[in-house]
Amino acid sequence: MLHLVAASALAAGQWSYAYYGNDNTCTTVGKSITVEGKKGEVTTVNIGECMSSKYIVGGKTVNQWSMKVTSCDADANGRLTNVIEYASKDCSGTGAAQTNRDYKDGACVGPYDDSFRKLTLTGCPEPADPFFPATARVTLADGTQKQIDQLSEGDAILAATLEGGLALDTVSLLSIADKTAKSKRFRQVTTDGKLSLNATSEHHVATGAKCCSQIKKLGELKVGDTLWAREAGKPLPVAQKIISVKDVVTDGLHSPVLTNGGLPIVNHIVTAFDTESKVRTAKTWLPPLISLCKKTGTCDMAKNFFDYSDKKHIVR
Repeated sequence: MLHLVAASALAAGQWSYAYYGNDNTCTTVGKSITVEGKKGEVTTVNIGECMSSKYIVGGKTVNQWSMKVTSCDADANGRLTNVIEYASKDCSGTGAAQTNRDYKDGACVGPYDDSFRKLTLTGCPEPADPFFPATARVTLADGTQKQIDQLSEGDAILAATLEGGLALDTVSLLSIADKTAKSKRFRQVTTDGKLSLNATSEHHVATGAKCCSQIKKLGELKVGDTLWAREAGKPLPVAQKIISVKDVVTDGLHSPVLTNGGLPIVNHIVTAFDTESKVRTAKTWLPPLISLCKKTGTCDMAKNFFDYSDKKHIVR
């Protein structure tokens, strides 16, 4: 029987679960344990809903228990932190977090109590705003790489132009840098050029048949679509195809906004801090605006006129 909590208490997303006996690849579902009354099947319920299990030997129930996943949260190592198991059959009574079991999204784990298991999340919310995690990297003027959470205002980094060229641009005081954000969900795209980019689905990237004025949100792209990348020895960005898309969990929320409207090259991939029209507008008015606010000491006030003014900004 499926036990629902109040709809308002349910978190977004679903979780799927199955026991695989001694199959350490989690390919063939075992049949000695029923989940929600079903044998040999992967079972899916909403985040916050209860899932009951029975261990059956010779047609008789030997043990019965239940579990629920109360959120999509994970630690910095990807371990899910809110998997709760109950001794009861319906998630009643006091449950305990599974601190001794390393459940990770989509990973085959175990054996626990002589059985391998796999728990998979779907539909979990990402940060709603356009961000990169702390581990993203940019290229400095001298060609060296720097982790994005180590950037400061005024750093010169490699960028692309809307016309498809390469240029240096400076990190502005409007850049977002929240080093305290933990266990956030990002979309990871990998290209046929062996590049990977982690960003929220709301972050913009350059795509299309020609670099770099066609800009879309990462969440709009799929396998087979084009990203533009900077390859060593090439004078201009080159096209690469997306070959895989998956979700990852990691720390930090960062977004460099460049003073002269450049498109930040992050993990060697051409990205954008907003739509094509807003990038063009910023290219015109952002340099004089920043110059003016610095002269008048009103930069903190000026931030309030922009999106994400409630976020933590880069060190000035």
